[in-house]
Order: sequence, then structure tokens, then C-alpha cells
Amino acid sequence: MINLFSEELNNPNTKYFIFDTGKHENIDAQSNVGDIDFERYTWNRKRFNKVDNGDLFIYRKISNASENKIFYFYGVGKISDIKDISETLVHGLITKGILFDDHITRDDLIEIDFLWDSKTKKSKGYERFFNNYGMDQISKKDFVALCALSFKDEIIAVADNSDERIQIHNNIEEGQYRVEDQFTSGSKTRGPAQSVFSNKVRSAYNWECCISGINTKSLLVGAHIIPWADNKDTRGDPRNGLCLNMILHKCFDDGLMSISENYTVLVDISKTTDSVLCELLDNYSNKKISLPKNKNYHPLSEYLRYHRDKHGF
Repeated sequence: MINLFSEELNNPNTKYFIFDTGKHENIDAQSNVGDIDFERYTWNRKRFNKVDNGDLFIYRKISNASENKIFYFYGVGKISDIKDISETLVHGLITKGILFDDHITRDDLIEIDFLWDSKTKKSKGYERFFNNYGMDQISKKDFVALCALSFKDEIIAVADNSDERIQIHNNIEEGQYRVEDQFTSGSKTRGPAQSVFSNKVRSAYNWECCISGINTKSLLVGAHIIPWADNKDTRGDPRNGLCLNMILHKCFDDGLMSISENYTVLVDISKTTDSVLCELLDNYSNKKISLPKNKNYHPLSEYLRYHRDKHGF
């Protein structure tokens, strides 16, 4: 493990910011408009002109654009250069980007009563807390504390696949869901695509199993409806996912249960002789699953149909 930001954190001139992001569109990387996560961020100097080269930031997905209509923090990076693209607009070019393994949600902050050093929160919630310009300057203490919620101990780069994770994240944001096979030591591996997909799906379901209601993050999985091995084009599609706890995930993969076109749970206990498991699954039979608040992340009917057909429902 390496402390990726040790130089910046030890520099007394480094400033720290929250950068808001909204909906992503298909953007030409060579064009002079729009943001590309972990590559560039655009702002208006007449409205906000505090960022300098070498400053650090944390990304916040705004509520209106998030998968579950709740804001969350999802990554960090460094502004390496600032370039004018018009009389007032600039691009902040980004290096040292890291995509969080787990989002830091509004509810996470409320649950632990996160104490802000640089801002005053007037209520339990976060109404009108962040800057309308989409950029907030925060203290070093706040920046480190927020990052620690995801990294658990210190700001570190744990793996060598940060760039690949970021590319997969951007592909999903832009609606490009195909993921090619990867190989390690001659064996197929899902690489970082699985974790990025799972994070997106769990976020869409507000980190809650859509059948049981369990909301312990460590027990939740972003489960594929059309299995990973069956279709490369749906591997990264969040609409091909359900947030399930680990037991129900395995039951779903093994065809002990499926989901109807009306989003109710279908159960086939004839496929197991485990009486305890049969009793558990029977409790969920015909129950309607909880769906994401954002309809753009509802599971597609053709994906659910594929699963039912595959397992004989």
C-alpha cells in the first residue's frame, strides 16, 4: 500500500474541495464541453475561482442524478492543471484518481452524525448545505475524514487497477455496458468490473436487499440477472442487477427463486431438500421486491424473463 497523496497532504498550500457531478452524457473526449470523471472537471471562474493546481477534491453525485435520489461521495483526485476553454470556463485536468470501493452516502453521514470542521449544518438533514455553484471548499480535516469512511484507515491506493476501475465506471455512466473477458495466469477473471457493477447496483437499491430488507453493507451483493458468463453486453448494465443478501444471491443464481414480470418473488422449493432453506424461501414467495426510486435503474423485463426461462419458471 502506498500513501498516494502524502506530498499534497503535507503541503500547507494544498486546498480541498467537493466537486458535484450530475448526469453523464455521451461526450467526445476531445470536445470542449462537459465533464469526464477522473479526467476533467469544468467550472466557471466568474462564479468560483478558488481551485489551483495541486489541490485535492472529493466527488459528490448530486441527489437528482444519483441512482437512488440520495447524494453520495464516490471518489477522489488531484487537479494537475487548469486550462481555459472559453472566456469564463476552465477545465481542471485530473490525476491520481481513485474510485471508492463503497459509496459514502448521505445516510452514512447522518447515521454517524458526521462532524464537519469547515461547514455548519443547521439541521439533521442536508437541505441547502452544499454550495449552489456545485463546488465547496472544505478543510483538510473534512477531506481526510470523508476519505477515511471509504478507505477505513488512510488515503491509499490499494491496487494497480485504479485506472481500469475508473474506465469501467465511466463506461457504465455513459451506457456502455459490454465487458470483455479477462485472464489471470491463464484463468478467466471478472477483474474490477464486478465490484464497480455491484457498487452501482447496491447504490440504486439504497444499500438494501430488495427481497429481505437487510441493509448491512458487508452482506449485500449486486447480483446479475443474466449471468456474467451468458452475455458480455449486459455485464455492466445496472438494470441487469438486483441488490440481494448473500444467501438469496446464491438461491437466485441456483434457480431456487426468480422474479416475475410484476416484480414478485417466485420460489421453487422442489429444487432443494433443505427444510430450513425451504421455510426461509417460502416466506418470500409472491412478495413484491423493493425497486430503486430512480426508474432508470429498474430491472429490465427481458432480463428477468431470461432468468425465468433459464431456470424453468
